[in-house]
Order: sequence, then C-alpha cells, then structure tokens
Amino acid sequence: MLDIAFHDGVAKDVRSEIARIAKRFVGHHHAYTGPRIDVIVTNTTTVSVKDGVRSFGAFIAPAVLVAGCGWETTEKTRKAQVKAVGNTFIHELLHLERWIQGKPQTERGIEAKAKRIRKANKWL
Repeated sequence: MLDIAFHDGVAKDVRSEIARIAKRFVGHHHAYTGPRIDVIVTNTTTVSVKDGVRSFGAFIAPAVLVAGCGWETTEKTRKAQVKAVGNTFIHELLHLERWIQGKPQTERGIEAKAKRIRKANKWL
C-alpha cells in the first residue's frame, strides 16, 4: 500500500519511527485496494507544498511528503525531534485516510485525531 523512499541523510531513528507508524497505518487499512501511495521522506527541514510554500509535511494525492529533518530547529531533544517528525507523518496519513474514504480535505479534527493516535500508540 505504501511505498516509502528515504532520501540519503535521513537518520536511522527517523526511518524507524516512519516505518513503525506506516506499519500501524497499513494494518488498519488492510482492505485498501487502490493505487500504491508514495511516501517520500526528505533530508530537509521542510518540503515544498505549492507556490513556494514550505511545510514540515504535505499530502498531495496520492503522495505523502515528510521533512525528515523537520523540527530540528524547534525541538530541543533528539527524542522530541523524532516524535515531532512522526507526528507530522501521522497528520499527513490522516489526510491520506480522508482521501481513501472519499472525504473532502480539511484540517478540521486532524490534529486532535493525530494526538489520540499518538497517545493510544495505535491507529484508531
């Protein structure tokens, strides 16, 4: 379902966090039969979304982009940095989930659900 590509320079702990979250997401959506979804994790602090806008992550159907070095300038500890990249990935996967379900793309409720998923340590 997900084809994950890591750019050179993405740290091992970030790769592990992305893989762990992806496994939970795929397990929850095991019945999905649509096209494969590209997940691209860059070795940059932001990704280009559109018209020069930069972000820590983006969902551009049918692809997910995550800045693998995002949050390094805002979070103090390495653990917090890796967790923040994981949170960004969860956020973008929730947009993917809405796309799979044929729902409109909106930010409404995304962050709250991402926090519940992180807290429960499983896809809800």
